[in-house]
Amino acid sequence: MSYPWIVDFDEPGDPRKAVQIKHIISANDGDVCNSCVTYEILKGNDPKYCLDIGVDEGWWSFFAASINPNCSITAFEPNPISYKALVPYLTKQTQITLHNIAISDCSGTIPFTILAGESNSRIPSEFHVPCNTIDAFIKNRTVSLVKIDTEGHDLIILKSLYHYLENIEAIIFECTPYWYGKNRGDSIRETIGVLIILKEYYKNMYILSRRDAPTLEELFSDSDIIEFVKLSYDSKYQVDILVCNRDIKLSGF
Repeated sequence: MSYPWIVDFDEPGDPRKAVQIKHIISANDGDVCNSCVTYEILKGNDPKYCLDIGVDEGWWSFFAASINPNCSITAFEPNPISYKALVPYLTKQTQITLHNIAISDCSGTIPFTILAGESNSRIPSEFHVPCNTIDAFIKNRTVSLVKIDTEGHDLIILKSLYHYLENIEAIIFECTPYWYGKNRGDSIRETIGVLIILKEYYKNMYILSRRDAPTLEELFSDSDIIEFVKLSYDSKYQVDILVCNRDIKLSGF
C-alpha cells in the first residue's frame, strides 16, 4: 500500500532536489522546510528514535521512516478519525508505533474539538480524548528528534519535556503565540518564557521558512526571541521552530 500524502522525488528544476528528499502534498509550505530539516537530522543508517506528537495525516512519521531504515518512531494522534484512517497503512510499517492518545502534562482526559479539516484542544468541548504524559515513552532513552504539531497545545507539551532535555537531541515544534493565552500580554509572556528556557539548553534555535526555497533563520539572543514573538503574535503568524545543539545546513542551498 502506498502512502498518498508522500510523492516521488521532486521534479527537475525544483531546488529541493538538492537534498534528495520526498516532499509532501500539502497546502502548508512549512512542511517542505520541516521535511528538509528532518532529512538532515535523520539521514543515514544509524539507529534513531523519534517522537511524533500530533500525527494528523501521518506524513511526518512515514517520511522519517523513509529516510532511515533504522529509525523508529513513536507517534501520537488523539483524533479518533485520523487515527482510524492511519491504521491500515501501519500493517506492514514496523518502524512506526501509533497511539490514539494526546500528550499533555497530566494523565486522564482533555477536552478535544473536531472540526472540518482541523482538530485541537484549545476550543472548549464536551468531547474528551484520553491523554498521558510523555514520561513512559522517553525515560532512559536518547531521542534523536521530537516533532510537535498540536494546534495550540504545544507550550504545555514543551514544558512537560523540560526534565528530559538532556535526552533529546532536537525538537521541531509549531509556534503560534496568539493561541497561547487569553490576551496579548499573557500569550507573549508565556511564549517568550518557554523559548528562552529552550535557548538556554540548546545552542541553536532556528525559524523554518514557510515560503519559497527552504531556509533557516537563527535566533541568537533573548532580544531576538522577544522581537520574534511580538511580531508573530501581532501578525497572527504560525511557524515551525527547531532547537538543537548542532549547526544545521540544508544541503544544496
